[in-house]
Amino acid sequence: MTNAPTTTQRDPHGLGWGDLVWSHFSRPRHGDLEERLDAAASAGFIGVGLYLGEVRRVLADGWTLDRLRGELDERGLALADVEALRGWADPDGSSARAACADDEALIARIADEVGVHNVQVIGPHPGDRDVAIDSLGRLASRLDALGLVASVEWLPFTNIDTIAEARAMIEATEATNLGLCADIWHHRRGGNDEAALAALPGELVTSIQLNDGGPEQIGDDYKVDCLANRIVPGAGTFDCVGFLRTLLATGTDAPLALEVCSTEMWRVPAAEAATRAADAARDVLAALEREGTPDEQQTCA
Repeated sequence: MTNAPTTTQRDPHGLGWGDLVWSHFSRPRHGDLEERLDAAASAGFIGVGLYLGEVRRVLADGWTLDRLRGELDERGLALADVEALRGWADPDGSSARAACADDEALIARIADEVGVHNVQVIGPHPGDRDVAIDSLGRLASRLDALGLVASVEWLPFTNIDTIAEARAMIEATEATNLGLCADIWHHRRGGNDEAALAALPGELVTSIQLNDGGPEQIGDDYKVDCLANRIVPGAGTFDCVGFLRTLLATGTDAPLALEVCSTEMWRVPAAEAATRAADAARDVLAALEREGTPDEQQTCA
């Protein structure tokens, strides 16, 4: 990084509502990591997210976790989250469970040597729900021992496919460090259950992902669409302001992660992609502030 002031990494545990995070899949495997971090810092992001596979890639290229921490320190960025843990409910001895154990070991090193706050957890699980709930609780306990929060993301293409199912599994574990990752894409494109979203207790919303999309799915494959055709908040048909208003009313203090998985955005320079995403998010937050929360609107009426 050139012409950067010496600074200190932000505390990832201190991030909260209104702090902007540039998610990994807004810029996956495009350009080097230093370029991505430069772009995030120049756009005013407070933190970044990283995919565990990307961490392994840079380690294989000769980086150390100490260097990663130094690069974040230099730019005043927090490592807000890492993703994604899967295979946590698969049987011991299976390849999926072994891969999950390897990921957990890497997360432990990252927590110790770099610092991170949130770990994204996704399905599917093999199908025995009671076993999955027990496994999820055990996973949360292991991450809690590292001082980490775990956020389960409901994904319509897995068997943790709705807000209701994700919430029920989380609450059944009784884990205090386990919450939900609320991605507007999977909310609007999935069940679009406004009542379920509004009914969430704030402490259960531990991660928020913001993006936008067109009026209809592109192509026949939901997963392919969600990994390629997102756009910046406010540029599509999703009600981004309404989504954030509903979440804010729950009392959540989760930061806002910009996850704009877009083949179009991946083609532009990293600095442009980061700035476009950050500026769009700030516009949505400004509109939310102008409109007020539901309680404020009722008071004004």
